Amino acid sequence: IGTRLGAMFAFTIAVALSLALYARHVLSDISSDVQQLTTEQMVMIEHAQGIKDNLNVVARGARNIALMADAADRQAELKRIDDMHAQNTKHVQALTSLIRDDDDKALLADYTAAQQPYNAAMKQALDLGMAGNSAESTTVLIKKVRPLQTAGFKTIDALISHQDKQMRDSAVAVEARAANSSWWMLGATIVSALLSGLTGWGVTRSVVGPLRQAVDVARTVATGDLSSRIEVTSTDEAGQLLQAMKTMNESLSSIVGQVRSSSDCIATGATQIAISTDAALDYYEAMGQNWERAAMIKARACAGDPATGAAFLE
Repeated sequence: IGTRLGAMFAFTIAVALSLALYARHVLSDISSDVQQLTTEQMVMIEHAQGIKDNLNVVARGARNIALMADAADRQAELKRIDDMHAQNTKHVQALTSLIRDDDDKALLADYTAAQQPYNAAMKQALDLGMAGNSAESTTVLIKKVRPLQTAGFKTIDALISHQDKQMRDSAVAVEARAANSSWWMLGATIVSALLSGLTGWGVTRSVVGPLRQAVDVARTVATGDLSSRIEVTSTDEAGQLLQAMKTMNESLSSIVGQVRSSSDCIATGATQIAISTDAALDYYEAMGQNWERAAMIKARACAGDPATGAAFLE
């Protein structure tokens, strides 16, 4: 019984540990997907959006330089433009290291290619503005820089849109995986609960059944019925109890049989002794030995019939 109970508890613990390990594995995968979503795709979108924002700052700075009359103000705007270019260079480097998708790589390459003529036209407009040629700088900004800037915005917008779509798809995939995993865990929990219940029922039945049989035998013996048929089918503690009950029942049956046999013998002897007085007198007068006659005489006298005892003497 102890072995079965131990095995049942060990099985229950093993099932619980298996569920815990499976849950940990699932949560680890989901956590990895979420981490990729937050640390890679969202970061890539931030870098791409940063490039677009900086290009807008550069465009406004170039316009300001073309309109400003003070050289110091123009120099401050030029420094800000240079800072934006430096930031965009870092954004491109970060995207290059993060992007793994071939479509994203192609879109980033399109942006890089569009920036070469844009940067050349922007440099021309800035040089004219810094030299105080406001009209010529404005013409270059409108005629050359704007179309190239629009083309560059289209490439960076395409990259942002593609990254945004990938992020949404990843979020949907993570959500679907989490839902699917939750259903799997629920099903595994139900199955493990059923298996644990069946195991517990089997162990309980194997223990309670023999104990109930032993109780029934004890009650039957207590009523005086020793005819119970006891079948021992196991060697555990319950089986040993039933075997002891069987041995006790058989021993009691044997003792009762011996007592009945002795009682029958005593009853038979008593029946043989209980004969009529006339038959006893005929026997003692015709065939009885002297010692038997003497015993009869004494017995009659002791029984209060001295007359019959005297008759034996005549």
